[in-house]
Amino acid sequence: MANKDIFGKEKKDEYELRIKITPRRLERAFFLIVILVLAYFAFWGKTGNTEATNTEDTNSAVAAVADTQKITDTEKTVNTTANKTQKQPETPIIVVQEDEKPVINQTNTTANTTQANTTNTTQQTSQPKTYNGMINLTVGDIESEKGTYTSSGVEWGKITKVSFTIDNQKEAFMPKVQVYTYNMASSTVMKTLVRGEIIYSTQELGEKKEHSLDVESQPFTGDDLDRVVFVKVVLKNQKTDAIIQTIEKQYNFP
Repeated sequence: MANKDIFGKEKKDEYELRIKITPRRLERAFFLIVILVLAYFAFWGKTGNTEATNTEDTNSAVAAVADTQKITDTEKTVNTTANKTQKQPETPIIVVQEDEKPVINQTNTTANTTQANTTNTTQQTSQPKTYNGMINLTVGDIESEKGTYTSSGVEWGKITKVSFTIDNQKEAFMPKVQVYTYNMASSTVMKTLVRGEIIYSTQELGEKKEHSLDVESQPFTGDDLDRVVFVKVVLKNQKTDAIIQTIEKQYNFP
């Protein structure tokens, strides 16, 4: 007969499960848990290290590929530059650096410069020097001296030296120079007296020479010292005695 409760319902069968836990069983369970934990960490650590090692290997491989690509690109650049360098013509290369003067590759410049200098020298040498076809006389400084006659006490003065320049732009000739000294009160005879004369050796075409000539003029005394003295320099050709040029210069005694 089925069991019924107080309400008349049938009671379900009830079972009682009893687990007996002893200290020994607890110890065994604890050791089992420890072993499982250690096994898990050991497996996970190995897996992590494997992944890290694989990552490092992958990075190394990528770096190696990149380095190989760089080396290949560098070789291509070097080869391209070498080809361009071989194709360039031999022309002067100018390298300019900051605060420095340009440095020129002298491959062909030296030869060109030498040829240009030779050409210019030849042109300059071949060009004949031109002359104006004249012989020019220029009178420079005039020197004098003054004194007093001891017997009469009269003051006197005379011309002692004349400087001049001869510029020959006509033809070779032998210069002859004569000097005259006089004033307005001098007589005709006094004006024709030569006070200094000299003959020089041949002066070639294109030569310009400076000279000075000692002069023994007549003494000027009294009122003549206050008058203007005329110093006339005559240039002649010694061979023909022809007058080339005459210059008359005024002088006042100091």
